[in-house]
Amino acid sequence: MTSIQLHDEAAETAPAPVARIKRRSRWGWWVALGVVAAAATVLVLRPGAGPEEVTYITETATVGSLDDVVEATGVVGFPDGTLVTISPRVGGTVTDVHVEADDRIDPMSAVLDVDGRTLWAVTGDAPLYRDLRNGAEGSDVETLERSLTEAGYDPGEVDEVFDRDTEAALDAWQEDNDLDTSGRLIVASFLWAPSDSVALDVSAAPGDFVVAGEPLVTVGPSEGLVMRVTVDQADISDVALGNDVTVDIDGLDESLTGTVTSISSLPVNGTDFEVVVALNAVEGLRAGVEGTVTIVTDTLTDVVLVPTGALGGTSTTPSVDVIVDGAAETRSVTTGLITATQVEIVSGVSAGEQVVIGEVTP
Repeated sequence: MTSIQLHDEAAETAPAPVARIKRRSRWGWWVALGVVAAAATVLVLRPGAGPEEVTYITETATVGSLDDVVEATGVVGFPDGTLVTISPRVGGTVTDVHVEADDRIDPMSAVLDVDGRTLWAVTGDAPLYRDLRNGAEGSDVETLERSLTEAGYDPGEVDEVFDRDTEAALDAWQEDNDLDTSGRLIVASFLWAPSDSVALDVSAAPGDFVVAGEPLVTVGPSEGLVMRVTVDQADISDVALGNDVTVDIDGLDESLTGTVTSISSLPVNGTDFEVVVALNAVEGLRAGVEGTVTIVTDTLTDVVLVPTGALGGTSTTPSVDVIVDGAAETRSVTTGLITATQVEIVSGVSAGEQVVIGEVTP
């Protein structure tokens, strides 16, 4: 930080001025003077101003990088097709519920009881749709075998064939849970959920009467949350798949990062388009919360930058005040990208020069 103060004799005998902020005509591009603390200060005597001293608040024009961004709001949610409702194949009275919201759905674990009969979870890519026994083949057999494996039972090779190893593993699981050791799966006693699911909503409670097919538990993925963002048509053409994204959410201590993975081809609400952002996992993030999304659409490198508060003039004839030999000189400039905090200067100001962002006068 450099301070230069020029005096004349009259100034030496004059009482110390009381500083006040003088607003300059800045054509609407003022930045809050929070940047003042970091600015260098140059004190000069205006030509023809007599003994009055003017303090110019300045910063140095630099060479750096500048991000072009689109800002919008969004809501955290789940990828399309990942929410699943669990429904029993039998009706009756709910006599017990073994899962709560936020519980992981563990394979071969109890989910709820209907008329005293426990309904168990199997998890995998393919749902159960039939009874299974030795000799059965299909993707639902693989779901059963993978569930048994994750629960600590060995069905042999996890494939689409229900063989003796599968039967022995199912027998062992039935015995450990005080069930008849039939080595067969009765589909009415099981509920299917995708792998790595978490219970998001449990609507069943003991005493409820339910009918077959009634949704009782809603599950979703334990990871892989996304941000659904609405972007106006004026900005959507700047957004592209793969753009880096920063998300700020009230209540989280750190910003989230992510990547644009989907852009709707048609408006979803008037002139708004939906942009889906895959979020990097962070502890404490929940579906349904809102946040401010900053999408980086382009990055300029090795450009001359000045604070936005240095920009004056008009939108068609922008200017910047530069300190030259202790005095402020107004220069016409050519600008490029303008953000909330920085301006790209294409011509008119060089890196290293001191630009005025404000002034204090007595």
